[in-house]
Amino acid sequence: DLFHTEQTSQDIKKILPAAHFGKVGLLFLDVNDHKWGTFDPDKSQVTIDKERQPGLEELIDLAAVKTLSTGGTVYAASREKMPVKSPVAALFRWT
Repeated sequence: DLFHTEQTSQDIKKILPAAHFGKVGLLFLDVNDHKWGTFDPDKSQVTIDKERQPGLEELIDLAAVKTLSTGGTVYAASREKMPVKSPVAALFRWT
């Protein structure tokens, strides 16, 4: 019911900074999908690249690590079992 409110997001550019600052309570991720890019925590800026390149991070995995390290919960599933049609979805603790 909450997936179309400000308490949720399916956008890694919004989710990753929120996870970094401890705002993600629940993170759902597709174990078979990858988003490569960079994250600058000082600017809360996420840049996505179309393919894996040297020096890039896997951003969905990074969001999972940040969520877990700040006390959130991560659920990993296949695309068919995701609650939404997105490789990543988050429920925020607060907006």
